[in-house]
Amino acid sequence: MQKWWLRATGGVVLIGLGIVGGWVLAHAAGFQWGAFFPSLAYEEKVTFEDGGRETRFILPRQSVHIPRAYGRLVTVTGASTLWFESEDGTIRNVIVTGGLVAIQRKGDLELRH
Repeated sequence: MQKWWLRATGGVVLIGLGIVGGWVLAHAAGFQWGAFFPSLAYEEKVTFEDGGRETRFILPRQSVHIPRAYGRLVTVTGASTLWFESEDGTIRNVIVTGGLVAIQRKGDLELRH
């Protein structure tokens, strides 16, 4: 009887750890290289006039959140590395890959030394 209870308890603990671990991994997977890549769909509807005729396009973009506290964008190197300088002079790089993106300055920054 005692062995059955231990097995059942162990199974519940493992399932609970799996669920919590999966949640942590799913949320951690969205934060890469200094930016958060939410699962939000972002589309831009663009319209151009061509000889009196309207031409419309829909551009899907990956939404990217970069904390405003990273500071101002000072330069871009390569195809996808953004360099920011904060008010205290800290320089940070953020790598954004994957095609078209829409960057939004969201999120908080807490420094730990």
